[in-house]
Amino acid sequence: MKATVIAIDFVKDIDGSFKALELNTNVSLHPLSQSAYLDSSKVTDFITSNNITNFEYIGTGQYGDFGAPPNGIKDLVEPNGDHNTEYGPRAFQGIKDAVSASIDYNDNLIQLNATTVPYLEDTSDTLIFRNAYDSSAVIDTTYGASSLAFLEFVSIHCVGDNAVNIPKTFIAPSGSEGQVYGDMIGLEPVLDTINNDQLRDNGVHPNYIIKLSESTVNSDYFNYPKLVKITSSAQMLELKESLDGSVILQEYVYNPSDLVEGKAKTYRMVAAIAGPELEVLDFYTPYFASNKLATVASPDFNNEYVQPWERPAYVQKLNSAAGDQAGKFLGDTVFLKEDGTEAAFSALAVGDSIGAIKLTGIDPDETGMNLQAWSGSYSDTLPGEVGAGEIEDIQKSTQDLYNVVYVIKHSGGELVIGEDAFINTVGDGVVRFKTPFEIQVGDNLLAVDSGGNDVSKEVTSIKQKIIIGQSGTLDIETIDVAQVKGTEDNVYFAVHNLVTLCVCFYCSSYNYGSSPCLSNGCYASPGCSSSYVYCAGYSTSTGYGCDSGGKQ
Repeated sequence: MKATVIAIDFVKDIDGSFKALELNTNVSLHPLSQSAYLDSSKVTDFITSNNITNFEYIGTGQYGDFGAPPNGIKDLVEPNGDHNTEYGPRAFQGIKDAVSASIDYNDNLIQLNATTVPYLEDTSDTLIFRNAYDSSAVIDTTYGASSLAFLEFVSIHCVGDNAVNIPKTFIAPSGSEGQVYGDMIGLEPVLDTINNDQLRDNGVHPNYIIKLSESTVNSDYFNYPKLVKITSSAQMLELKESLDGSVILQEYVYNPSDLVEGKAKTYRMVAAIAGPELEVLDFYTPYFASNKLATVASPDFNNEYVQPWERPAYVQKLNSAAGDQAGKFLGDTVFLKEDGTEAAFSALAVGDSIGAIKLTGIDPDETGMNLQAWSGSYSDTLPGEVGAGEIEDIQKSTQDLYNVVYVIKHSGGELVIGEDAFINTVGDGVVRFKTPFEIQVGDNLLAVDSGGNDVSKEVTSIKQKIIIGQSGTLDIETIDVAQVKGTEDNVYFAVHNLVTLCVCFYCSSYNYGSSPCLSNGCYASPGCSSSYVYCAGYSTSTGYGCDSGGKQ
């Protein structure tokens, strides 16, 4: 017997109705306090009622407890938590504990970006519980991979007592390459519920959105979705006739009564579809996640289209998961070089030596430590010595990205740094690293001048913003803490080069061609390092660094 974990994302309209946007498999869960949302009895009750004696889990190893929050995400239960907060076990750990207490449980772990799953014989006394993408399954390849197919299915089949609402939608038929709807004589749209004479009114905000028809995982987020403000029936007709079958036109559901801190929400429903009767096991309470930025009173438009810098207020995702990833350093972030000159990140290369700070007591092997748990002593002088580190690896985006950064102001200027950075702070006799998300007004940031003297700065304000441009990360050895300049002359802040949120793959069994894989070896996920070694087969992963050595 099989069960597949799915997630459906919704928006809440001004009339209180929820409208479905897309379906996903290989589901990730946003909340950090996952156990507060979990109802494992929905799974165990199904097991009991169907006389299941064996449980086979297929998916990544989303187990253990959350030790530290992802940067910039406020937990829905513990919104003021930090890396010391105990968020409890993850949801799939809770399911594992509940199931294994009564029947045989077995893990079939795969890599985070896998598209195939191991074959398991489907028997009546075994529940194959899959939270992974399966390229041989219709629900994944048809409805998960294509928002167009999902919306078309819902509009045809989810009616009457099983009604599921979707935003008003227009989808052009597929024509020949380069052919738009206005050129398709005699062809009807795949779907058209947008009345040209009854346009949605969102006030000053965009009222329609143009999305790629494929899964949002691989969308070109810098160009799509496009947000547009349509004010006449003629304008709507012209827009429809300019589209082809590769995109979806929908009303943009903006609900000013349903914002959190001025930000629009997306709701997520998570469940498992189980057994031949497709029983819904709603083991996880629905929750919401907000967009990165709050909406503004007067958004900028280029003709009828929202400008790129306004887009993060209207969509939740910013950059493609399959392309370049935003780094902690912007292209114009300035570093002190070993020879005393300065250079922008965009001008640095492998082999360059840049200014570094060797902190007393810190392990130079960052792969074997929990950086946020480390602390050292501080006595109002530099807790170490200045030096230099050679760039062993540097990753730069090849295109402009949406970079979530923090502007940290102090009395002499400001430091602009990516959300994944680890910045050294000092005070109360202690030196420690914090992410920008954790830094508070009144904290002191460790800083030095070009002579190596302690000139630490007190934070006066901190704000989050999004900057469009190129960015990246670097790795320096053997000293891992770089000297990064803000806007004040001759002041350099201590920023660790550790890359956060890289997924470490621990190669386990069933590895094909696994000679590059070390025992307990750990390699950074794609997009984190050019030295990533792909371990084919199945593995488990953790999102918070390498606890047992290897390459991060």
